Amino acid sequence: MNFKVKSSVICSFLSIALGVMFCLQPLSAAAEDAEKNKKIVERYFFEIIDRMGVGDASSDQWQALSDEVEKVFDELFAPDAVQHFPGVPPSSPKGLLVVIRRGLNTSMKTTVHHVIAEGDLVMAHVSHDLSPKSGSMVPSPRVGCLMPSNGGTIHWEAMALFKLKNGKIVEEWISRDDLGVLLQTGTLAVEPCTKMKK
Repeated sequence: MNFKVKSSVICSFLSIALGVMFCLQPLSAAAEDAEKNKKIVERYFFEIIDRMGVGDASSDQWQALSDEVEKVFDELFAPDAVQHFPGVPPSSPKGLLVVIRRGLNTSMKTTVHHVIAEGDLVMAHVSHDLSPKSGSMVPSPRVGCLMPSNGGTIHWEAMALFKLKNGKIVEEWISRDDLGVLLQTGTLAVEPCTKMKK
C-alpha cells in the first residue's frame, strides 16, 4: 500500500470518527434534556397532585401545605402556564391550590405507568386514587359539574401531555376517564346491557 492510499484511508477513518463524535453530542444533550423534562413532570404528580389530600389535618396545616405546594408550582411551571381539560376553557394549573386550601380530600395517590419524552413534549400515562371527605364535592371539568362524595375512593386513569420550555412546564393537556368518575360517585347510572357477541 503506497503513501497516498494510506493517507486516504487514515483521512477517511478520521472523518468518520469526528463525524460520529459531533453527531452524537447533540443527541446526547437532547436525551439529557428529555430525561430532565420527564423528572419535572414526575415531580408535578408526586409533589403537587398527591398533596391534594393529607387526611384530617387542621386548616392551619392545610394552609401551610398549600404554601409549600405553591412554591413547587413556581419552580415547575412558567408564570403564564395553561392547563387544558376537554370541553372547558383553558385555565391556570394553580387552580389546584384552591382544592388544597379547602382540605376536601383525605388522600390522593398517583401511580405513574409510563412517561415518554420527545423534544419539548412529555406524555404521561397515570392513574389516580382519590378519597374525598364524605359530603364534599368532586369536580368533573369535562361535564362542568360538582359531584357529591360518599367518602369512598375514586379511581381513574388519565393521559397528560406536557410542553416544556427552559425547564418549566408551559402547557398541559389532560384527558381522563370522567365517565368512570361519574359512575363511581353515583352521579350517573347505567342500566345493565346485553353483552356483545364475540
